[in-house]
Amino acid sequence: MQLEIAQFVSEYPIWTSGRPKGDRFKVSATIRYPEERILHHTGFWQMFKYAVVQYIAVVVVFVYVSERLKRFVFSHQLINTVAIKPYKNS
Repeated sequence: MQLEIAQFVSEYPIWTSGRPKGDRFKVSATIRYPEERILHHTGFWQMFKYAVVQYIAVVVVFVYVSERLKRFVFSHQLINTVAIKPYKNS
């Protein structure tokens, strides 16, 4: 691992005085730093946790919509249904 130290050097320092007491102090700066490549490998449990959260989010919406649709269809009798008894009358 290489340790790099940033140095803040002003090429063109400008100082102005005489600002009123109530004004805020203003700093304008450009900081240049080298680009760093960061690699992150996701572990199994992190990926599993992400998958479970996504699954639950989709299932909750799907169950809510399907229950509302089922309730609407059966309450407005949009589908003909026949009740079948699971046992015979003797």
